[in-house]
Amino acid sequence: MQLLTLLAIAFAIAAGAFALQNNSPVVVNLFFWSFESSLALVLLASLALGALILGLMSTPAVLRDRWQLGRQKKKLEELEQICERQGIEMAGLAARLPGSGPLPEMTPSGAAETTAAEESTPRA
Repeated sequence: MQLLTLLAIAFAIAAGAFALQNNSPVVVNLFFWSFESSLALVLLASLALGALILGLMSTPAVLRDRWQLGRQKKKLEELEQICERQGIEMAGLAARLPGSGPLPEMTPSGAAETTAAEESTPRA
């Protein structure tokens, strides 16, 4: 964000220098409308109008992306709560099983972590 601010300040300084150096009058004709102004003012006004159009064109996409991000965050919170409840439920069910030890811890990838003792015991 600081880089963007610095670039905006540098652009404003360059635009000011441009305006001071290009102050010759020009006539702008648009259909039936005509006016006379300095070249720098006409170019800076055109630049500002282009920036405004760009901002207006990109606003719907930015709003859509923010709305979608909000929905995804809400869904992520819901899934995390479901995962936590299922973990508690699994621990409760494991405690009810006769002769079973605690359940192995689950890694974020979903694979069960095994201890060295579990790895050394032969499986039937």
